[in-house]
Amino acid sequence: MKKLMYFLIAILVLSSCSSTKVTSDQVSNVEFKDYQTYKISHVPNKNGETINPINMQRVDKAIQNELADRDLVVSDDPSMQIVWGFGVDVQKSYSTNTNYYRHGGAGFRGRYGGYGMASSQSDTQEYDTSTGKLQIAVIDTRTEEVVWIGTAEDDFKGKSKKVEEKITEVIGKVFDEFPVSKHQS
Repeated sequence: MKKLMYFLIAILVLSSCSSTKVTSDQVSNVEFKDYQTYKISHVPNKNGETINPINMQRVDKAIQNELADRDLVVSDDPSMQIVWGFGVDVQKSYSTNTNYYRHGGAGFRGRYGGYGMASSQSDTQEYDTSTGKLQIAVIDTRTEEVVWIGTAEDDFKGKSKKVEEKITEVIGKVFDEFPVSKHQS
């Protein structure tokens, strides 16, 4: 259940941080102008987890808006399938701080130093670093091959109250990499 919340938080923070990493890849000999229709589907992550239905609708709506801006149309017999999914990678990180203390001391401090007591104390903190990843793939329905993939990835923390806006922003950043340009209004 905790990982389900990570996805939402990941999407929220991905767009608000300048460190959001957006990448894409595509098959080089594909003519994207040949794709005019699409259908959207969601794939659960590798653990079979998914997000709540309201956020799924928000992701689908944001993708539909991006594709509509490119004059693409939803269809039951599409030329491309848009498949999206998410994942969360939680890594353990450690931070150690050491404090040194010197107690007393006496003796000749010339060339050979002095003597006294010293001690140190170390404190190690363990914390989780969560990286969220949203991936959108375009599959040619005729050949059933993936022809484009767009990914948004970032470390995340915290919560946001503007869920729908954040989802829209992140998906917009991913589709900025899409090979079909938005139409000019």
